[in-house]
Amino acid sequence: GTNLWSFYFDGSNTVYRYSIDGGLTWYDGGRVFTTVGVKQTSIWYDSTGNYVYAVGDTGVSSLNVYIRKGTVTPAIHNITWGGQKTLAISSETMSGKAPFISVDASGYVWVGSISKVNALQEQYRYRTYQSAAIGDVEGTWTDRGNAVNQNKVSSLKGCMVPGKAGSGTIMWAICRFEGTGAATRYTGSAWASPVTIYTAGASQDNSLYAPPSAVIDSQGTVHVVYGTGDMSGGLWRANIQYVYNTSTTTWSTPLTLNDVGGGALKFPTISLDTSTGNVYAVWVDDGTSADSIIAKK
Repeated sequence: GTNLWSFYFDGSNTVYRYSIDGGLTWYDGGRVFTTVGVKQTSIWYDSTGNYVYAVGDTGVSSLNVYIRKGTVTPAIHNITWGGQKTLAISSETMSGKAPFISVDASGYVWVGSISKVNALQEQYRYRTYQSAAIGDVEGTWTDRGNAVNQNKVSSLKGCMVPGKAGSGTIMWAICRFEGTGAATRYTGSAWASPVTIYTAGASQDNSLYAPPSAVIDSQGTVHVVYGTGDMSGGLWRANIQYVYNTSTTTWSTPLTLNDVGGGALKFPTISLDTSTGNVYAVWVDDGTSADSIIAKK
């Protein structure tokens, strides 16, 4: 309610800026991680305690992702960061693990990440960990297993959202691999079998730059946007689509949000206005002559 915050990779490190006038003017905030070169950063904001959680990976092949928690002081536009946690989440060394961070309804922190499990056969999984203590990232973490078991797909990407308030340790994971999207649910003991919620377009690999983005509303409905591809030439035209769950295992028919034509549609993101219940989808139209940012309510 006081500031806008922007986190991004500046070519060397993940840094952040803040704005106090609705985005007209931006001021440097600092660097997020103590390790140099951390990128592919995911953040999660907990408004009840004014905490921000961040996880990222470097371009150097390793087992690790890097996690940090900051306390936001809105009145002075400041984030005070705690210690940094190095979490070995991959079974084999790799770079580009695309980690994601979120907090469940009970306050435990979760991290999901690509995990390379076989160096010779190039096998990958979507691995998840949960903090052993509420709101704590510097202590021990508990391995919660693989949300998705998928072979030979280094482009596997995913996101996680908590169950609705009061539902305890329930998490949803939405992942894409070879253009196909799948949803799975953790209910306190294990991940359920993934349910396909959308299928690949004409070219499976071309959804690499349009992985799923999800939010959950107060009724427990998960809203997801994603891209079916990212090509702009030839006959193939990608779409940005939207689905939502109608039960724990069933999903709506995908709805196309973009107009016919356009360029390569990338980086869809969905957010929820809790005061109205409206969801907003935003994506980049990477056109041949000019780029646009498209939003739809």
